[in-house]
Order: sequence, then C-alpha cells, then structure tokens
Amino acid sequence: MLQTFNKHDWVLKSAIGYGGNGVFCGWEMDEAQWQEKLLHAANSSENKDDNYSLHILQKRVHGDNNFSISMTPSGVLIDSNESKVLGLFTVQGNFRGGFIRQSLSGEGVISNTNNASIGVMRISVNN
Repeated sequence: MLQTFNKHDWVLKSAIGYGGNGVFCGWEMDEAQWQEKLLHAANSSENKDDNYSLHILQKRVHGDNNFSISMTPSGVLIDSNESKVLGLFTVQGNFRGGFIRQSLSGEGVISNTNNASIGVMRISVNN
C-alpha cells in the first residue's frame, strides 16, 4: 500500500514536530528515499522518547503564487511570489488578520530553519 503514495503528491510529517523538523517532501527526494521514509514511519512505535514516532501524510497543495510583501530574518522587506503558508487569527471570534510565512529558498518546507520570510495581514477595526 505504501507504494501508492506518489512522492510528487505527498508530504510526510512528524505528528509532534515543529519548525520544519521531521518534515519530508516527496518531490525533493528520489523514489528509494521516499519509500524508506514511508516504511520507517509505518513501522515506528509509539515510544514517547522518540519525537518522530507518530506521523501524518499531508496531500500537497498547489496554491496560487500571488505577490506578497514579507520580511527576511535579517529585516529586509521583499516582494515575492514564492510559495507561502497563510495563517489567519481571530479576536473574540472575529477575523482580525493573518500572517504569511514565505519561502526564500524554493524548498518545500517553508520554515524559519529554511530562512523563510514572514509578513502580516491585518484589517482595521472601528470599535
């Protein structure tokens, strides 16, 4: 069954990971490496001493690449259409804005460890 997960369509993630740790993008590795990662994940135990023992498979999403402004880790503002992750936040149940985490490297994992830039979306509230 593991062979049915086309490496170009899936991301394998540690269920307890953070910051891009334990995240493997199938399209960034060869078929043998992908199958090895899937097999390891399938055979992992629920050992609490192993931070990467529980895994999820996430379907890859090809979103629209729209330009956005974000800030690099060194504080430089950039306007880019690289892949990004958008997150929304609410205050007292009402939408109040969001954030952008944007790839600077073109790698599949968009995280601070891969030097992703960050940005903010906000709305004005007349209260």
